[in-house]
Amino acid sequence: MDLTDLYGNPVDFTKLRDNTEFMRFKNFVDLPATNGLYNTVRMTGGMGTYGVLIGIWTLGLKRPKTAKVALQRVATTSASCAALGAVFAASTSVAAGIRGKDTPLNYAIGGASAGFVTGILFRSFAVGNGMAAVFAGSAALAKHWIMEGYPVGYEKPQF
Repeated sequence: MDLTDLYGNPVDFTKLRDNTEFMRFKNFVDLPATNGLYNTVRMTGGMGTYGVLIGIWTLGLKRPKTAKVALQRVATTSASCAALGAVFAASTSVAAGIRGKDTPLNYAIGGASAGFVTGILFRSFAVGNGMAAVFAGSAALAKHWIMEGYPVGYEKPQF
């Protein structure tokens, strides 16, 4: 029995093993936005990890009375951040799939969607609109920065 992809084409597993296409990308913004499932899983895991770190950090700001409260706080923060990452990646991929282009506008749409989810989490219309504007602008600027070829992060000086 031969395995096929969604379009009925046979899958050659020898090519899959040597495929290092995803290993050359440095960050999420550098990935093609049309690769929806990979982007969504990667962003959900990454943002969930950041959520755990933020949750642990907040334990030092306000000491919980029991271990159960501490675990709930870390889990809530992690789940919220993972949801933001998933919504951002999924809406960016859907926008890229509909538009057929990988542009900063797709990332602005994803950022706005994540901002609206933040408003839902805080149960505040003002927070949702403000965060939508901030996330949309930041994501679009990051994508534009990458598309123009500017360096990301610190680069070792060349002498």
